Amino acid sequence: DRVDTIRRAILRLLGSGQNPGVREAALATGMSVRTFQRQLAEMGLTYSELVDEVRFAEACRRLAEPGKRIKRVAAEVGFAEPASFTRPFRRWAGLSPREYRQTLGRRRSPASLSSAHGRVRA
Repeated sequence: DRVDTIRRAILRLLGSGQNPGVREAALATGMSVRTFQRQLAEMGLTYSELVDEVRFAEACRRLAEPGKRIKRVAAEVGFAEPASFTRPFRRWAGLSPREYRQTLGRRRSPASLSSAHGRVRA
């Protein structure tokens, strides 16, 4: 579907080290900026919400990788500094990246992790 196509484009841009702006994402999906923005509006979404959603999901996935440094995860999801990553991650998950990783390490019940994930609109 259209939203998944946009999410994949954002993820590709993040993976290439770019901080994906609306223009880059529109081009990556083969749309003009205006068409891209119109389609997002029709779906009741904003571009910044989608970028946050993709960053959060990808950050969670990468934080689950044993031995991967938080600094590297931050860079891989488009943040220049770990501190600039920690603030939004805490807003999204209700936990710092380090705390989130600790919950994974303790293998808490799925309900306790899903309550943290539930704070970000999926």
